[in-house]
Amino acid sequence: MKYAADNRAVHAIYEFTTGRTKPLAIALVILAILGGLYGPMRDYYVAYRTGDILARQLQVSERYNKSLQSDVSKLLSKEGIEDEARSKLGLVMPGEKQLEVKGLDGDSSSDSSDASSSLTASEIAKREAEVAAEAPWYIKVLDTVFFYSGVGGQEVSSSGNSTSGE
Repeated sequence: MKYAADNRAVHAIYEFTTGRTKPLAIALVILAILGGLYGPMRDYYVAYRTGDILARQLQVSERYNKSLQSDVSKLLSKEGIEDEARSKLGLVMPGEKQLEVKGLDGDSSSDSSDASSSLTASEIAKREAEVAAEAPWYIKVLDTVFFYSGVGGQEVSSSGNSTSGE
């Protein structure tokens, strides 16, 4: 039976790890460990970054939906319908007179309160796309290190319909 000291391969590995090349052996072991951990770390980073971007995009959409819902609620009331007919169509109630005031450019309070609801769906989509670009420098460095390309192309795993029978 051969002993470990008699085996040339074992002797070469022992010399490589204990001799002048010990720092090189340590560096190779560290590189091997990092190489083995890179895949799981990349997957974790991509999942975390995608979740963060999607959460911030959801906030933008929820704010827009909330403003639309307040507009709908306002328009479902009699006063809201009358205000909208006066401002957009120039209609007046019987017995009222319409007056047009000139010289108040830039001082319309109704335009400033409806600023969030006057956004179109394409502008909201543009704001959602800008969310991914709004990252600090270190996140951009990590995106480069882990080859993160954004949430585009992600597949939807749920249709949004929940069925309790399945």
